[in-house]
Amino acid sequence: MSSRPDLVAGVRVKVPLIIAIPIGALVVIGGAAYGFSRILLALEPEAATVVALMMAVNILIACGVVAYKPRLDAVTLAELVVVMTYPIVIGIVLAQIGFGGAEAGDTTATARAAGQSLAASGVAFDTKELDFTAGEASVLPFNNEDSVAHNFSIYEDDSATKDLFKGQEVPGGSSTDYDIPALKAGEYYFHCDLHPTSMEGTVVVK
Repeated sequence: MSSRPDLVAGVRVKVPLIIAIPIGALVVIGGAAYGFSRILLALEPEAATVVALMMAVNILIACGVVAYKPRLDAVTLAELVVVMTYPIVIGIVLAQIGFGGAEAGDTTATARAAGQSLAASGVAFDTKELDFTAGEASVLPFNNEDSVAHNFSIYEDDSATKDLFKGQEVPGGSSTDYDIPALKAGEYYFHCDLHPTSMEGTVVVK
């Protein structure tokens, strides 16, 4: 029985390719999906949704072009690659410049995670001192447990002539989040404008 060296060689070449091509495709797809997910996680949910939808639409367009025109020349193929990848580039740019990034919402999370909050009960605040980071805006959750309205305002000193922040009045039994602007390092005075003598304290910014 004569051997077929050419057939054996052909089998030796085809068998690895049958295994290598699907594995290679899975590795490439998995790597691309993981990298794209990192980009989306660096953006706010709204921005990530827009970028993901753009990517999905571009992939559908590219698949439609391939189905309509199975034989693609080099120029058309390059154009498809650009169309499919430009949402990724946009996402990377947005993540790098911080547009729609998670940092935009960090002030509320930081303030609450650090336990920075204020409450009113018995016509008195529950603390005499509040601490803020210099040069950073923050959010101060305020809970009014009394039956009368209160507010929270920050002044340069206890003369209360120049306000740095003036909060809205909060009805009894209600709560709100005060958006505190960035303040320079130093010590300031705060009180309730409705009950300044019994509800006061110091703001420390450092």
